[in-house]
Amino acid sequence: MTIQEQLNEIKTEKENIKTVLINKGIHLTGISFTEYHNILKDYNFQIPIETTLTSTVNNTSIHYGATVTISGTISATDSTILSGQTVTLYNDTTSVGTATIDSTGAYSLTYTVQTMTSPNLTVKYAGKGLYTASTSEVPVLTISKADTVLTLTSNKTSASTGETVTLTATLVDINGNPVNGATINFMEGSSTLYSGITNSLGAISYNYSSSSGGTKSLQCSFNGDINYNASNSNLINVNI
Repeated sequence: MTIQEQLNEIKTEKENIKTVLINKGIHLTGISFTEYHNILKDYNFQIPIETTLTSTVNNTSIHYGATVTISGTISATDSTILSGQTVTLYNDTTSVGTATIDSTGAYSLTYTVQTMTSPNLTVKYAGKGLYTASTSEVPVLTISKADTVLTLTSNKTSASTGETVTLTATLVDINGNPVNGATINFMEGSSTLYSGITNSLGAISYNYSSSSGGTKSLQCSFNGDINYNASNSNLINVNI
């Protein structure tokens, strides 16, 4: 609601403000909003002060698991800086973060993408005293699958027939974060030896052995899922 609309409401509930002020010898022509507001306040007219909230995001095209920075400012029609007060970030109706307004009227928040569905983000100021609540819609985020890096290591590069060689695969996303719950395939050439699930560190191990001699080319693969793109590991040659 605008200041004028709020004034109109007050006029219907109390005496005509303009008449009251003129009768007091106060003329409205040429005075600023702040002066007008202070005059009304002196005569006990509690006029709400409108606030305006803005928001922007450092990147609107991001991958699953990435973190974005949301920043903006809040201003009031009486030019007061609302430092020390709080704004809240919402995804739909769920609060996902808060920030304190600084001495310039600015704020900054971070948000980590945890689904492939574009979030519906808004920043809200709840209002305080005569300062009205305000809301700013964050620009829409476009979410894509995250690239992955799959690494294969071995505790041995040579072994006897029947001797165990421990292979460990580690899957991380493009930011180096471990990918938990991913299916990893251990392969010798084109043959799949074993498939298993990564743990919270993005790792899974497999004990390999061979009954025949020769150089064995071993590799592992991740076929991708709803959140992550596929990747293949480095090759490891084990001499048996």
